[in-house]
Amino acid sequence: MSEPIPQPSLDEQPPIGTPAAGTEPPTPRPRWRLLLVVAAVAMLVGALAATTVVLVIGRGDQHQYAVNVFLNKDVTAEQKAAIESALDALEPVESIRFESREQAWQHFKEMFKDSPDMIAQASADAMPESFRLTTKGREFDCARLVPIRRLPGVDEIQVIQRPTKGKPGAAVGCGAETGVRASASAATPSPTATLAREELAEALQRSQRVAHRYTVRGDLPEGQRVKGSGAFDPKARRFQATIAVTGGKYPSAGSRIVIGADSYVRPADEKDWVHVDLKRVKRDDPFLRFDWVDPTGLKKFTSSIASVQRTGPHSYTGRFDPDGKDIKSFLPVGAPSVVSIGMPLSPFTITTDDQGWVTSIRVELTPSTGPKLTMTTTMSDHGKPLKIKAPAGAGEAADFYYD
Repeated sequence: MSEPIPQPSLDEQPPIGTPAAGTEPPTPRPRWRLLLVVAAVAMLVGALAATTVVLVIGRGDQHQYAVNVFLNKDVTAEQKAAIESALDALEPVESIRFESREQAWQHFKEMFKDSPDMIAQASADAMPESFRLTTKGREFDCARLVPIRRLPGVDEIQVIQRPTKGKPGAAVGCGAETGVRASASAATPSPTATLAREELAEALQRSQRVAHRYTVRGDLPEGQRVKGSGAFDPKARRFQATIAVTGGKYPSAGSRIVIGADSYVRPADEKDWVHVDLKRVKRDDPFLRFDWVDPTGLKKFTSSIASVQRTGPHSYTGRFDPDGKDIKSFLPVGAPSVVSIGMPLSPFTITTDDQGWVTSIRVELTPSTGPKLTMTTTMSDHGKPLKIKAPAGAGEAADFYYD
């Protein structure tokens, strides 16, 4: 490999392998241009942001949020007082209400009056006591719940975005990091909803942990579309993907193969591959790095799910939080390229097969400007061996791509 060199213009800088003075140069090859686009293709495939970094701005409307704090069965009077006092930090727009066990039972029976079997399985003694309040804001800050969740006597916290004109209400998924559970019901937690959520989470996690193939088709902002296919084997640490972005101002396409710490990239208009040593790449390098934990965005999508409902033996619907709060894209699953800020909870549909493997994920995003974006990922061959090999005769990336 050549020594580190500065980056002058293309006319000044020779390709790797320039012959010594007085020797006959080899037949020219388009190697230099290939080396220059290593970074762009690496980010395009596996983290599309190199060529399609987008920012989807959601509506900045104010929303009202119902916060329900469910208490442990053995909560003491002193603990109740401390919890009620702490809830003032959420800036309720009206007084904080306390719901007794008997009031919760009456509420439960009213909700499920058309489902006698559900009522027969419950009782007043099984109902939790709770505090209830309403707060408002453009979005709900889950971090404010952390100190409340840690108080003795608190069992579960539920946050519901109230419906507005033309938009239904939805659960707010605050995630495991806050210790706050989300539920699809605005009243007491539904056993059916909880079971569906657990089943879907298990199917997604199980599908993520084994070798599988996938395809992705989806809309991107500014009139672009993405189409791709790939394969991922987390145990063998092998990954392969081919992605094409069409339409808009910057269409692009390329392929990537990753085996352990060796990454190989190739733009669609070239026949030669370039090898990149991932051990030498900076951890924060947005172009060349590779995330073995979640290369397709499936794990992050799973953690973003706010509510789930079973719609059939092998189908689920629900809502997820598309916001890239840590500025890491995860949509479309399989070709992550979209960073969303301020986007409301968005719908998804997921199907599974008879073995419980996830077979398709369909999501919809509704930005404040532009048309709705629909993205569909299909998954197959779960647990089957994958033949992913390093390409023969790959050239080496220039030293200036490393530290």
